[in-house]
Amino acid sequence: MSQSRDTLIQAYFDIGLHYHDIVQDDLDRMVEVWDSHLIRPSRNDRVPHGRPNIMHSLPGLYGTRDYKCPVLLDDIEHQTQHCVFRENIPCDSDIFEVCHDIMMERGLDLPQTPEQCFDLYHVLRDALHSSID
Repeated sequence: MSQSRDTLIQAYFDIGLHYHDIVQDDLDRMVEVWDSHLIRPSRNDRVPHGRPNIMHSLPGLYGTRDYKCPVLLDDIEHQTQHCVFRENIPCDSDIFEVCHDIMMERGLDLPQTPEQCFDLYHVLRDALHSSID
């Protein structure tokens, strides 16, 4: 595979990372809705009903035991050393700079909706593709 083809494939992947924040925001909203919605009583009396976040936090109210496992803060801090945290730049710094320049030249802003993200992805993809060809 040629160097320019490798660069293009990496750029496609990196541009896709623009979707990450929008998808994460959507997932966070979904978690909030799910955790606070009301599960109705069922005919099956073994199935609990109530709000998932309360059922998780206060299992004794629902006649069950707490299955959460306590974790020592030292264990968490130790494991944090093995984590890779996201940086402010969501991809390769060279690709980020090129994409940023394309956005500035064309007067494009960071996307706020999935549709805008999709459109930006295609603009950047096409611009990168034409610059490599």
